[in-house]
Amino acid sequence: MAKFKTPMFWQKKGLLSYLLWPLSGLYRVGTCVDRFLKQKEQYRPSIPVISVGNINVGGSGKTPIVSMLAEHFTEKGYTVAIICRGYGAQIHTSHQVVKGDNSTKVGDEPYMLFKQKTAAQVWIGRDRRESAKNAEKNGATLIILDDGFQHWRLARDVNIVAMGPGGIGNGFVLPAGPLRELEDSLSRADLVVSLKSQGFTTPLSHNVQVERGLNSADVAPLLGRDVFAFCGIGHPQQFYKQLAEAEVKVVGRKTYPDHYPYNENDLRELVNRASGAQLVTTEKDAVKLSADFSKRVRVVRPSFDENSRKEIIAMVEKLLSRAERELKNTQSHGQTNAQNEKGN
Repeated sequence: MAKFKTPMFWQKKGLLSYLLWPLSGLYRVGTCVDRFLKQKEQYRPSIPVISVGNINVGGSGKTPIVSMLAEHFTEKGYTVAIICRGYGAQIHTSHQVVKGDNSTKVGDEPYMLFKQKTAAQVWIGRDRRESAKNAEKNGATLIILDDGFQHWRLARDVNIVAMGPGGIGNGFVLPAGPLRELEDSLSRADLVVSLKSQGFTTPLSHNVQVERGLNSADVAPLLGRDVFAFCGIGHPQQFYKQLAEAEVKVVGRKTYPDHYPYNENDLRELVNRASGAQLVTTEKDAVKLSADFSKRVRVVRPSFDENSRKEIIAMVEKLLSRAERELKNTQSHGQTNAQNEKGN
């Protein structure tokens, strides 16, 4: 698997980005046609749908938000189903992640979410409409759609956008810049979550600026020790930065491509390079390690500060409450119209 690095020119307008700008125009035309065609096939679930997505490529911190919301609404009494595409999974049809699956079979992020046990159901599959229907049949009362901002085949009630560490970069869409859509697409979002360090603001929708670091309970055993860090995520530098901010002494590091499938040679290399230092990685990477090797690795998870967590949840609860009322009214009108047609 070739290693992909975010192009430097994505962060600032320059000659190369302007040369690629015509291709960005073609990309935008293609996405508009795609949206038009797929919205005609859109499925409206009978239960509320919260989408967590982004407008820029690479890691943007969507998954920690998905996990946090799943945990919160499960505690509130909802039967939560998380629906993912399942990037890199061997299974392409709608499939509920179960015990006995692994990251190779269902994808690293879905398998990680399953192991966290924050949701009653985790589904993968390219056709997320089918997964939504299956989740409903299996008793779900709330769907959280992972990476759903550009997924037009499934209607959603609450749109959350997570902004990655790089923000909007040079403001151009692929391939001239890092964006899937232009910044004005944020007008579709109900909530934009960005890091305080980014200083990103938008007048188009409600913007919550958060602080996100590493779980203090995970960090505590590492303090005062030499650490060798490795990861294969969208923004590896953010992980290394968080370790430094937590005052973890990183004496070496190894970066792999996003969604990297570790093999035995990789693991032997890591042990040799660590030279006795404690190996540390992310939760997403850890689910792809062999059972024996996992015993030698410490996992550190991302964590929102309490104020940020409360602000996000309060806003989403408000949006969900409004959506549930609208959904109930729509279903009530539909039943009334059906009864009237039957009477006629």
